Amino acid sequence: NFAGDFHLLAEGHTFDIISISSITDVGEVAATFSMKIIDKNGNDVTYQYRIEKSYGTIKVTPRPIEITVESVEKKYDGKPLISNKYALTGGSLIELHSLRHVYISGIQIEPGVSEAWVSSVVITDKKGEDVSRNYTVSCIPGELRVIN
Repeated sequence: NFAGDFHLLAEGHTFDIISISSITDVGEVAATFSMKIIDKNGNDVTYQYRIEKSYGTIKVTPRPIEITVESVEKKYDGKPLISNKYALTGGSLIELHSLRHVYISGIQIEPGVSEAWVSSVVITDKKGEDVSRNYTVSCIPGELRVIN
């Protein structure tokens, strides 16, 4: 979005703004651009004007997603109960990104209840490169229940 007194151009003159800055991953860069003023014959007449530019920034913030760990239950048998199932329950990954590794922590052996939670996530792009930094991951823990 460009603001300014473009109505001050001479009749028949138009402007062309070329964006120079770009950003894809999470971060911030200076928003720079170049501008050309053209007369009705297509000639560059930028030299006829004093142009004052004001640059801002372009910022990409992390995309929020939510992962819910599946609750599980079993009868007591002295063996550890863990949950290794999860679902993406909030937000979405951009096209060609995938949840490559979702590590779930938590264990219940004795009768009782505890939580299983996502301890880390690796999200990759179509090339297999880690793009996890572009996401903010929140987790809804699951329940590990061992009954008598």
